Amino acid sequence: MQKESFTKRFTGNRAEKRYQNEIDAHLLFPEFTPKIIRTTEDPLEIILEKISGSDSECNDQTLKSIGIVLATIHKNHQNLGEWKKSHLTERYRLFTDERLANLFEQLSLGVLQPRYGFTHGDYRRRNILSSPDGVVVVDWEFFGINFIYWDLAIFSGDFVHQKFHGLQTNSLRPFWEGYLSENTLTDEELSICKTLGGLDIIADHILQQPGEKPPEPLELFADFSDEEKNYLLNHRNYD
Repeated sequence: MQKESFTKRFTGNRAEKRYQNEIDAHLLFPEFTPKIIRTTEDPLEIILEKISGSDSECNDQTLKSIGIVLATIHKNHQNLGEWKKSHLTERYRLFTDERLANLFEQLSLGVLQPRYGFTHGDYRRRNILSSPDGVVVVDWEFFGINFIYWDLAIFSGDFVHQKFHGLQTNSLRPFWEGYLSENTLTDEELSICKTLGGLDIIADHILQQPGEKPPEPLELFADFSDEEKNYLLNHRNYD
C-alpha cells in the first residue's frame, strides 16, 4: 500500500540554501525525520512521506522524548567556541527597556565558551509531531551550525508563551530531564536558555522589523501587557 506524501516547495529568500538544509538534515537524522521520497531542482521541491501525528498533545512522556531528540541533534559535532556577533545576539540590544537590553549580555558573561553544534533553528511544538512510532521533527529549513542554546530557548519560550494563553498546561520539567539525560549543561547555560526563550517572545511582540517573518500563531501576539511580559521572564524554570 502506497503511503501518503506531501510536497514542500522552496521559493523566495535563500530558497536554494533552505532546500539543501532540509535535505542535509534528513540525511543526518533519518530516525526522526520524515522519509524523502523524491527531490526536484526545477522547481525546488521535496516530496516527503506524510506523518500521522499530533503537534499539540504534550504528556510527560512526549515532552521527555522531545528533549531527548533535541539532545541527540546537539551532541553531533558539538564544540566549544566564542560568542559570535549575529542577528540572534544583537537583536535584544534594540529594546528601549534597559533591563531587557542588557539581560542577555549579562547572562552570557557566565559562559566563556558557548557550545556550538547542529541546530534545528525553529524547534517549536508546531514542528514536532508525536506519532505512534515516536517523535518526528519537520521543517528543517534553518538547520545548520549555531550555538545550541537557541533551540532550547525557542522551544521553552514558545511553550511558556502558549501556557500563558492556556494552550499548554504541563510542566516543562520532563523536557529538561529528557534533554539533560543525554547532553549535560551548566547552570549558567541553562539560565541563558530559559531567559532567552522568554526574551525572544517579548521581542516578537515589540521588536518585529519590516520584512521579518511574523510570529505564529499571530493571534497570540495581538496584545501585550506587563502581566504577560513578567510571566515570560519569571516562568523560566521547570514550571
